[in-house]
Amino acid sequence: MRRKLIPQGLGGFTIYLPKKWVDKKHLGREDSVEIREVGPDLLIKAETMQIRSITISIGKEDADWDMKILLVHAYRKDFDHIIIKSEIPLDLGLIEKTVTQSMLGFALTKKTEHEVEIENISEPSGEKYEAVLRRVFLLNRETISTLQESFSSGKESFKQIGEYREQLDKYVLFCKRILYKERYEHDPLLHWELLTFLMHINHTLYYFAQHAKKASITQHDELARILEELSEYYGLQYDAFYKRDFSHIKEINQKKEKHHFGELLDAMEKSTGAFTVALSYLREVFRLIQIGTSPIVAELLEKQLK
Repeated sequence: MRRKLIPQGLGGFTIYLPKKWVDKKHLGREDSVEIREVGPDLLIKAETMQIRSITISIGKEDADWDMKILLVHAYRKDFDHIIIKSEIPLDLGLIEKTVTQSMLGFALTKKTEHEVEIENISEPSGEKYEAVLRRVFLLNRETISTLQESFSSGKESFKQIGEYREQLDKYVLFCKRILYKERYEHDPLLHWELLTFLMHINHTLYYFAQHAKKASITQHDELARILEELSEYYGLQYDAFYKRDFSHIKEINQKKEKHHFGELLDAMEKSTGAFTVALSYLREVFRLIQIGTSPIVAELLEKQLK
C-alpha cells in the first residue's frame, strides 16, 4: 500500500496508518508505536503485546501426522498458545517430550486424551538472541572437543553428544522464532541461513558419533587428529563472525582444497568399511563449515555498509 506524506510544521511529515492494521494490533488513542530505521527503510512496530493463538484439528485420516513437526512449526511461527484437538488418542508422551526438548519457555497447561493446550509461560525475550546464538556456536565447539577427547582416550561420549544436540536444536528453534517475531533486529534471511548451517554441522557430528558407536570405533588416533583439525577449522568460522574479520574467511577457503579433496579424501579412498563412513561424515562437516561462511560474509558486508 502507498501513503502520501502530509506536511507538518518545521519540515516534518505524517502518514495515516491503515485502520485494518491498527485494529489488528488493538491500538487506541493513548497507544504509541515504535519507529526504527532499518537500512534504507523505516519500520513501524506496535508496542502492544499480542497473544497469537492457533488451534490444530487432527482427524482420523491424519493418524500418521508427525506431531513433533506440527508443534515445532507452530512454535517457530511465533504462536504463543497452541491448542491441539484430535479425533484419535494423542501421544501425550511425545507431545510432552517435544515441548520440553524443543519449545523454550513453553509448557503443557491442559492435557487430555483428545485435547492439549501448550502456552508460552516463561519464554526469554528477544534481547537474549545474541547470547543464545553464541551458545549455539559454542555447543558445536564443545561437541567437536568432546569427540576429539573421546577418540584420544577411548572414553564413551555418545550420551553427552546427544545432550548437546538437544540443547542446540532448542536454541536454534528459539532464535528462528525470534527472527520471525522481531525480524527488524537482524537480517532474517542471513541469520536464518546461518542458524541452519550451524544446526546441520551439529547433526552431522551427532550422526558421526552414532555411527562410531554402532561400528564400535572407540579409541582412534587418526580420527582424533582429524577432529583436532576440524576444531581449528570451526574456530576460524567462530572468529570470523565474532571478530568481524574477513581474514578468517579467507583462511577457511584457502584450506578448502586440503579438507575437501586432499588428505581426507585420500584417506577415504585407502580405507574400507565403517572407517570410510566415519571419514565421510567428518568431510561433510568440513564442507558445511566452509559453505556456512556465506551468510557470515554477507553479514560482514552489511556491517561495513552501516
